[in-house]
Amino acid sequence: MQIRGIGRGYARRIVEFRQRLGGFLRKEQVAEIYVLHDAPDLVDSLRKYTFVGAGFTPVQVDVNNASFEVLQAHPYVGKRLARVLVAFRQQHGPFRQPTDLRQIRVLDEATFEKLQPYLVVR
Repeated sequence: MQIRGIGRGYARRIVEFRQRLGGFLRKEQVAEIYVLHDAPDLVDSLRKYTFVGAGFTPVQVDVNNASFEVLQAHPYVGKRLARVLVAFRQQHGPFRQPTDLRQIRVLDEATFEKLQPYLVVR
């Protein structure tokens, strides 16, 4: 809230997004927050005054054991992809490595690249 233009509402939504995401890996990710889509000046301020600590590791989601609810809550997954992930692992068994997710047709390459650091296969 100390950044000019960021009030209580924006601050709450930014923190909620960060928590659902598992932590920011790049400053550019703040531009993905829905309430900031129409506020490029606020996005620029956030990029200017924030940082990602060296060696930061995001909270990861285990795609083999996470429930539908946990998967769909992640900003890069959503309901549709969560349903497909759960159905795929029920039909084909657990994923062996993160790249196995590329077999899922509704998961495009850009989303896979964004999602990969947040996933773990156990």
